[in-house]
Amino acid sequence: PGVACDSQGRVYVSDFANDAVRVYQPDAKLIKSIPVKKPTLLSVSPKTGEIYVFSWCLGGNIWGVHPELKKVANQAVAPTVTVLKSLDDPKPVATYPLPRVVTGEGQHMGKWGDTKGGTQVRAAVDFWTEPATIWLIPEGGRNFDPYADGVPIEFRSATWDNSGIILL
Repeated sequence: PGVACDSQGRVYVSDFANDAVRVYQPDAKLIKSIPVKKPTLLSVSPKTGEIYVFSWCLGGNIWGVHPELKKVANQAVAPTVTVLKSLDDPKPVATYPLPRVVTGEGQHMGKWGDTKGGTQVRAAVDFWTEPATIWLIPEGGRNFDPYADGVPIEFRSATWDNSGIILL
């Protein structure tokens, strides 16, 4: 789940299960709900107020997940980043596909019970470059059970030290 703050102290929270970004005042009063399909992570530009919303499926073996979230977690979601103009005018100004998100297959992330799941993907936006630069870690830190999937641990590619960072 993503959480970000803007330059006025408002808090943005990704509500994956309800397809929305919720925006709160610093005193926790809800200001606005912005409809976005399966928001996972987000960032807000301190210069322009643009909202970068990252979406992908949150499947995988996540312990303690609420049953209602499990109903929606395995829906196929094309990995994307959507740029919204601002809180005052949250219309999408651009949507871009994300490469190699989690599995390298591109369109969805795992199913409940497997070892990939979307929760280990990380993205950060550097708003101080022109244009903004997205740092994406598409996968990493897989289950290190030497018997998982019948693949010896030395042949697994998705460990943190070799998962790779992508700059967009």
